[in-house]
Amino acid sequence: MSSENGLKIRVEDAAGSRVASVEGALCLTHAAELQQALARALHDPDSKALLLDVSGATDLDLSGMQLLCSTHRTSLAGDASFDLRGVPEWFWQKASAAGYNGAKLVCDLHKTGGCIWK
Repeated sequence: MSSENGLKIRVEDAAGSRVASVEGALCLTHAAELQQALARALHDPDSKALLLDVSGATDLDLSGMQLLCSTHRTSLAGDASFDLRGVPEWFWQKASAAGYNGAKLVCDLHKTGGCIWK
C-alpha cells in the first residue's frame, strides 16, 4: 500500500507471521493510514504474529508511539504477538525521550518484559 503523501506500507506473509514494512514518517499525518494497515495485518486469521519493520521509517512522533503501543495491546488481547524489527538508534532515542522506554513506567507490560519499548 502506498500513500499520496509519502507513507509506504508493505505487508507480507513469512512463516506463520505477517511482516509489515514501513517507509516514511510514523506521525500524526499518517496515523489513520498506518492504524488501518496494522489492524488489517493483525487480524489475519492465518497469522498469530505481526512484525513491524521500521528500518525505513524517517520520523516518529507521539501519535506514532501511541499507535504502536495500541497495536501491541490489541495483539495481546487477541492472543497474538506484535514486535518491532529493524529499529534504528534514532527511533529508540525519540521513544525514550518521550517516556517510551521499557525501563520506565509507561505501562504495566514493562514489569513482565513484554513491552515493545525494551
